[in-house]
Amino acid sequence: MAIICYKRLKGSFMLLFIPFLGLTLLSELSSSYIHQMHGASTTWIYKILNPLSQCFYAYIFYELASDQKFRKIILILVSLYFLICVYYYLKDDQFNSYLIVAGGLMQIIFACGFFYQCLKNDEYFGNNAWNSGLWIASGVLIFYAGIAIVFSLFDYIRLHKLELNGMSLYHIIPRALSIVLYSCLSISFLVWKHPRKI
Repeated sequence: MAIICYKRLKGSFMLLFIPFLGLTLLSELSSSYIHQMHGASTTWIYKILNPLSQCFYAYIFYELASDQKFRKIILILVSLYFLICVYYYLKDDQFNSYLIVAGGLMQIIFACGFFYQCLKNDEYFGNNAWNSGLWIASGVLIFYAGIAIVFSLFDYIRLHKLELNGMSLYHIIPRALSIVLYSCLSISFLVWKHPRKI
């Protein structure tokens, strides 16, 4: 959808969704291929993709934010998160579900901060750039709230072999939540217009 809306997104930070979503698709396809064809671990792919995704969405919220205090909070939290990821990923080669949970909580904070900012200023409603932001924040909030819950229960799900149709819950729930996230992102691309000065 981002490619279809290229002209609409051109000249704005929203255009960065095209390479980001392309990288995400490539990562998911590569992970699936490597795991199914070679039976190899794909943890390293997600160790790269997770911090990049967190930084990307933080950047989007930073661009959407008009409040300087909120922008500083975004910069501080994402910088700390990135440094912690680098530290743990260099130190340990195992999958760390707590980093995903922490990143999810951070994105929830950003989405809620954006909603709060919108509620404080009625002039934002009717502005298509802000409407796009509401769709992005909604998708991110739903996706990362679900991700945070699932991965906080990662060990429990593995221990008790919780499955749905033969798939582990920590595989199937993120896929279902991805449909919600990408649907919200698609709508945000369709309603996007360059912001008016408020």
